[in-house]
Amino acid sequence: MPEQVEVGESLKLIRFPAIVDEGETVGVCLFSDKILALQKHKQGLVKLYQLRSIQQHNQLKKKFVRLADTLVLKAPFPLGQLALDATWISYIAAFDLDGSMPRSNLEFEQRLNGGKSTVLSIAEKIESIFIQVINVHYDVSRIVSGLKKGALDYVAEDLENQLGGLLHVGFLSETGLVWFAQYPRYLKALSIRLNKAPHMGDKDRPNTVLLSQYQDRYMSLKSKCAANDKDELLILRWMLEEFRVSLFAQTLGTYIPVSEKRLEKQFEKLL
Repeated sequence: MPEQVEVGESLKLIRFPAIVDEGETVGVCLFSDKILALQKHKQGLVKLYQLRSIQQHNQLKKKFVRLADTLVLKAPFPLGQLALDATWISYIAAFDLDGSMPRSNLEFEQRLNGGKSTVLSIAEKIESIFIQVINVHYDVSRIVSGLKKGALDYVAEDLENQLGGLLHVGFLSETGLVWFAQYPRYLKALSIRLNKAPHMGDKDRPNTVLLSQYQDRYMSLKSKCAANDKDELLILRWMLEEFRVSLFAQTLGTYIPVSEKRLEKQFEKLL
């Protein structure tokens, strides 16, 4: 399947073909928008890989439904969507669909063979991280609530905003496995900061203000971001999370290089 085709006789139009999810099967559609076509193609490929790996797909659904039932009382948001989202990112990771996507039968079959053998182990990794993250969140959120009255109310507000940004309905499909794998470190950094209470140090409040300013700028950009800028916006989102680690728990290190200068360069890309 080509990335683009010309249609029409007297008036030539460029269209972008994609495999599309049609529920119980898949089809092929032409789109006028390239970004939309890529999104639909990814969704269609996931569906096609699921149809070609029925046993694995059913195992994943059962695993994540059980997981939701186990953690329903501790989770900070409803888990009705968990099985769908966790299965989605398992397939994206196992069949390597975050980068180039297969457009020929040969490419599809090559990834099918590799993905079927790894999707269950990837699902187990997601399950393990999810359990760890929900349990830590449950513990730290109660500590954060205790800071709301008094001199550290600004810390409580900042951490509640951070936790809300990390864990909410649909976060798994938005985040993907690469960044979800960093969540234990983010929560460890949060715990290190909390352990300093009530003596947060001279830099805690100004660092909180700095982060808030960056977050406001990010949210402003997000509200008006063009579709073709979403990848750069996603990079910025995780740079800010890594910057938070560098400010409050530097000993944990960062997944990517980050600094105020690098953040400013990333903001400039989106202006």
